[in-house]
Amino acid sequence: MGNSGSSDISSCLLTEKEFLSLRKGDRIDHRDFIGMFAVAEITKVYYKQQGKVRIHYVEFPAKYDVDVDYYQSRHDVARARAISQRKSKGALSGYGKGRPVHIKHSPSDASCGWIDGVITNRKGGQVQVKYLLQGRQQSKWVHLDNEYELRAPVVNHNNNNNNNRRNNRAANQSSDSGYHNHGTDGSYQYQQQQQQAQAQMQRQDQMTVRTQLLLDDTEKLLQLTRTYLDAANARKCSQDQLSIYNQKVVTGLTCFKMKVSGMSKNAKKEGIDFSTAFKSSLALIKIFENDYRTEFGDNAYLMQRLEPCLNYMRSVLVQQNVPSLPYVDEYEFDAKVASSVISGINHAQNHVIPDRMQHVNTNNKQYKAHQQQLQRQYEQNGQTENVHTVNINGLTQDYNSSKIAFGQSKQVQQQRAEQDLNALRFQEPDLVNDGFDDDHDCQMK
Repeated sequence: MGNSGSSDISSCLLTEKEFLSLRKGDRIDHRDFIGMFAVAEITKVYYKQQGKVRIHYVEFPAKYDVDVDYYQSRHDVARARAISQRKSKGALSGYGKGRPVHIKHSPSDASCGWIDGVITNRKGGQVQVKYLLQGRQQSKWVHLDNEYELRAPVVNHNNNNNNNRRNNRAANQSSDSGYHNHGTDGSYQYQQQQQQAQAQMQRQDQMTVRTQLLLDDTEKLLQLTRTYLDAANARKCSQDQLSIYNQKVVTGLTCFKMKVSGMSKNAKKEGIDFSTAFKSSLALIKIFENDYRTEFGDNAYLMQRLEPCLNYMRSVLVQQNVPSLPYVDEYEFDAKVASSVISGINHAQNHVIPDRMQHVNTNNKQYKAHQQQLQRQYEQNGQTENVHTVNINGLTQDYNSSKIAFGQSKQVQQQRAEQDLNALRFQEPDLVNDGFDDDHDCQMK
């Protein structure tokens, strides 16, 4: 919740001493992945990892159990029912569905400003707010008394007066220049021009952010590749360990393909061009390759592992059709693993990625200059990507398993999704939890 401007809300949060004294069976309030505080019970205390516990939301199935690290989320833990069942007592206590508000998406980031939002739901003293961030719709829950994250819209009268004077000047200039538009028509034309210019700037800023997210993913995948090659070069790594490194790279390549494919589809839908972003990514790959070949170019054992990885990345970026990659199908995907994966994804979607987007947007000029430098470097070198057919065997040569499988096609996944949806439609009603808020219930289940 950040350093809340409301002393009452801040006083509800657990102190470090209180959190470290928690034991199995104790109950607390915990802020879940959609931002809502809910009552949770401590099911495990990790004594070897100070400040870490596992919790179970008392009103939801065990598959939503999560680990909580106090030192990473101290503003998400409070005394049981202190916030989840707290009625609003502040200035926004009368606010409900449809009311406009100002919200802070990432209160832990000092550079994060207030964003226009609208309340779309209310449960007790907590409300759900929807808002736009970098052109994408976001949603989170927040307590009405949390003045650090939520406030009433602020009308800046000085800005309104300045806008009126500027519009009047534009109208007069329009008249003096012999335009047929006079008075309010000239003002409207000026406003339209200003809005178009602002929209263009916002699109450019969004392109910088989206390009940087791609470059971040490119660098992470190259680092995974480096770690895999270092393990192969050490020769002290067991076949099982080397297989895991290999699988991580292949998983990263699969995610990279999904990322670039999504960008390409959005480009067609939005009428934008990501070619400069792809060139910047290709430049990073070339830099990595040059550095690695300088160090290990005479090591054929490493080169036969490096080349297939980089070829796959390049093929994806130049929009060539690439095959789906296999995975080792020998791991048990139980409820605990599923919970951990879901928790990680939600944390990334609601915290890591938005915070990164906010940071890039705040330092937009710096990141844009770096991206332009990579693009120039790519073009000045006259690089043309000599990609060739993807060799799956080359990408999986250290898979130390006979249980190799391929992911299901999109058609099969859709069929399974429809079957699951139909099963939910015709299942017996849950009379115990039927009284819960519909929106929150749907997102949790």
